[in-house]
Order: sequence, then C-alpha cells, then structure tokens
Amino acid sequence: LDSRTHENSGRSDLIMVLTFDSIHGKIKATSIMRDSLVDIKGVGNVKINSAYAYGGAKLAINTINRNFGLNITDYISVNFSQMAEIVDAVGGIEVEISEAERQNANKYIKEMAKEEGFEPDLIEESGAVKLRGYQAVSYSRIRSVGNSDFKRTERQREVMRKIFKKLLDANPVQYPSLLGKLLPLVETSLSNNEI
Repeated sequence: LDSRTHENSGRSDLIMVLTFDSIHGKIKATSIMRDSLVDIKGVGNVKINSAYAYGGAKLAINTINRNFGLNITDYISVNFSQMAEIVDAVGGIEVEISEAERQNANKYIKEMAKEEGFEPDLIEESGAVKLRGYQAVSYSRIRSVGNSDFKRTERQREVMRKIFKKLLDANPVQYPSLLGKLLPLVETSLSNNEI
C-alpha cells in the first residue's frame, strides 16, 4: 500500500498474485499493473490500485477476482514503512542496480525521509549493492528507468524473490523468531499456522 504510516490504508502500490505450486515446490508471482482500468463494484471503471482505498482488502480481492477470473481467497498487505521493516528484519537484500536506478531510488528515499522525519539513508554506489529497508522500497518504486511499469513490476518481483529466498534459506530453528518479527508487520487473512 502507498501509505507511509503504520496504518493499512491507501491505494495498492503493488498488486502481486502469489501462487503456491506444491507439485513443483515453487512460488509463482504474477504482477497486476496498478494503472489497469477495471470495474470496481459500487465505484465504476477506475484504476485497480484504488480498490483497496475504497473498500480495503475485501474489495481489492473482489475486484481482482471479478476482472481477471480468479478465485483468490487470502491476502497479505503491507505499507511502505512495514515493507522497509520486513527488508531490515531479513538483513537486507542484494541487487544489481544501475546508476540511473540509484539516482531515482535516492529521490524516493529523500521524499520518504522528509515525509516520515528520518535521516535519508542514500544508496552510495551502483553495481552489486545490499539494500536496507527504505532503500529496497525506493528501488521498487522506480518507474522512470527502463520500460516504465513493466520494469517497475520486475523490480518488485525481484525484491519479493530476494526476501522469500532469505526466509527459505534461514535455519528452521530461526523460523519462530523471524515470524515473531514479521507477522506484526502485515495485515493478513491467513492464520499463523497457515503461514
């Protein structure tokens, strides 16, 4: 969600459908472009990212299911601040970042730092870098480098893939501790046991 505080309200900045393929042992991520024009029940034809703002997770799921012929029943939502905390909780993520991406991400870092009142933690160099919380969120928000929203959603899937990999690579003994850190940061329809 594009909210900056610890409240789960706002528009969907990122919409990703995760499919758990138990046969092949894979998690598949499919992005839905946030500017897709869809019919939102009770609202009309507007961008899909506003469904959450109009009716929370329930309306967002209903909108996705009705417009894309899916049968999604569960959700996980986080906002910018919570996503940054999740990245920090897993120890950051490593990405390959171009100079243009670095400069654009730093603009978002400065914007969020000003809005939320913290000192900006800028990305100092391009190339292979380890991103901390707000750096990873800012990297995910870039839309003016590459093929617009297509490249943006690719970055978002990359960030999610890196987070999942760090979680799956963790020692199983660490799972209770990690879940204890992460679960308070998300709003979800899933129980702790399901997660």
